[in-house]
Amino acid sequence: DLFSGEVAKGCKRLQNRFDNRDREWASYTCVLGFHVFGVWPDGSDGTDINSLCRSHNERVVAVADDFCKVHLFQYPCAKPKAPSHVYIGHGSHVTNVRFTHDDGHLISMGGKDTSIFQWRVLGGSPPASRSFSSVSSYEAGSST
Repeated sequence: DLFSGEVAKGCKRLQNRFDNRDREWASYTCVLGFHVFGVWPDGSDGTDINSLCRSHNERVVAVADDFCKVHLFQYPCAKPKAPSHVYIGHGSHVTNVRFTHDDGHLISMGGKDTSIFQWRVLGGSPPASRSFSSVSSYEAGSST
């Protein structure tokens, strides 16, 4: 019973935040953590970042915020006031971001505007040179 304090066989209980500081994860989508604390803007009330996704190649992290923007940061982002590339397109808060399996595109979802954007990830090395370009349905091969 996990609620009574017992841990399932083979699982390790994490005693404090320092146990996770250098832990390697297969994916990273938590908006809180040592490796991403630099994505939070000054004066944030703790609800301004709605979603976060680290790329599969672990070079960048995308962030969805309450201010209609998608941000792209270098990963890890463990420095206050970290610089980012900012991308505008949504008409309301952005609810979620996820990279495709090959990191070639980023999908972002709007809130009240109910939009879904597909962003093409441009550039290669170094990570700071990576950026997005919006892909319309026409460019993506859909007919209108």
